[in-house]
Amino acid sequence: MSVDLPRYVRKVVRRDDTFYYKYDPPKKFIDAGLVTRQRPIPNLGAAREIGEESNAKIDAWKKVYDIRRGDMGKATVHQLIVQYKLTPPYRRLGVQSKEEYVFGFNNIERIMGGKTIGSLNVIHAKGFYKQWLERGPHTASKLCKIGNVLFNFAMDQGYIPMNPFSRVVKQKTQKRSVVWTDEQVRAFLAAAYSDFKWRSIGLLAHMTYTWVQRVCDIRMLTWDAIDFDSQTVTIKSTSRRNTVFIPIEGGLLNVLRQQQNDFGFQPYVVPRVKPRLGKFHPYNGDQVGSMTRDILKVANLPSRLRLSDLRRTGTIQMIDGGVPVTTLMQVTGHAHVASLEPYLRNTLAGAGEALKKRLI
Repeated sequence: MSVDLPRYVRKVVRRDDTFYYKYDPPKKFIDAGLVTRQRPIPNLGAAREIGEESNAKIDAWKKVYDIRRGDMGKATVHQLIVQYKLTPPYRRLGVQSKEEYVFGFNNIERIMGGKTIGSLNVIHAKGFYKQWLERGPHTASKLCKIGNVLFNFAMDQGYIPMNPFSRVVKQKTQKRSVVWTDEQVRAFLAAAYSDFKWRSIGLLAHMTYTWVQRVCDIRMLTWDAIDFDSQTVTIKSTSRRNTVFIPIEGGLLNVLRQQQNDFGFQPYVVPRVKPRLGKFHPYNGDQVGSMTRDILKVANLPSRLRLSDLRRTGTIQMIDGGVPVTTLMQVTGHAHVASLEPYLRNTLAGAGEALKKRLI
């Protein structure tokens, strides 16, 4: 006689005719953190209890977040974002890319999270882009790109007939060429190290500049990457999947030892100085930008400076100093010489050095 089992619960018969039950819900509900697969469940009573309790969580979630094709006019942008985060393309994103998407989703939700996706049109999308332009063309372009991805997903799922962001004409953004002076770096570090609340941001800038690395890689750096005995650091690039090994010298080593005394009990080298929900976390890109602007103001430095410019600054300094490109790549982690082209520039010192060598 067949037994009526809860949804996603099934009976598994072994070769020796013994059996057990297992609860095997769809992967999207597992990825959402609602339920877990469970096996083996030894008896029918336990299987019913687990199945009914887990399915109740799924049903409650679906009432709020699940989007049906026939209900596209009722689905909100917030619901769409929640559902997109369950997709394989989003889950496959690297740490830096996923962080950029979270930044985009947060900003998109801020101005249209409660709006229904079926009610948004091209005029709305252009209006949102115009608002974002107040934060600069680079940020506006990034948010519009993420909006495009989100609404293309909605269109592919059959929720909407067209993507309103596909018709937005974006302003062209120039590649950044800002370079810090040595005096500006010293002034920034002095201001950042003068206040404990900025300690981690100061150290983040210090390491980024000294080691010529990406801010995102230093931000996520953990203590196990630093060997104080050999005075070296191992840095794995999140974007290029390569690894560089760099010596730690001078004052930076002393600052790192002090930082370890204060924060060595948790994994991150430059964590937020205050815990959140009992745990220490790294700063996200938005937080780094906000605190950097505060420090720049206190140090009386130009507001156009960003910590991401420090990698460019260090690379150009090495090029101007005559460091061979192949040696430079062992520091920066670039895989191809062509990748260094944005850092090459014409300088009076470089031209003079070239002419001297020509005449020798």
